[in-house]
Amino acid sequence: MKINIKNSSSAESNKIEAITNFIVFCHQNSPIKKVVEVVLVDFTSDEFFNGKLYFVVQNRCVKDTLDYISSVWVDEFGKQRNVPVSNAEKELMVKFFLEKFPIYESLLYI
Repeated sequence: MKINIKNSSSAESNKIEAITNFIVFCHQNSPIKKVVEVVLVDFTSDEFFNGKLYFVVQNRCVKDTLDYISSVWVDEFGKQRNVPVSNAEKELMVKFFLEKFPIYESLLYI
């Protein structure tokens, strides 16, 4: 299916690029069966609202953001396919992304 990513945050462009590429990577490796609307925001009280996923990117390091996105993504993938998932799959998603895109390793803790 298709993913739509909207940046509504004030985070740096290199940080947004890494996060956006990670979402695309997640979708390529664990495709969600429905259209996914993702909004990157500075803050929110809801992670899911009006059929959209909201991910806070401001005031969080990239590593924490990738870990959180991976957790949400892998859980949804498992629900749709009715298969159990563990923390190992969530951690591997981030690990494999960084192996494929080592240029983002320098951004992990900003």
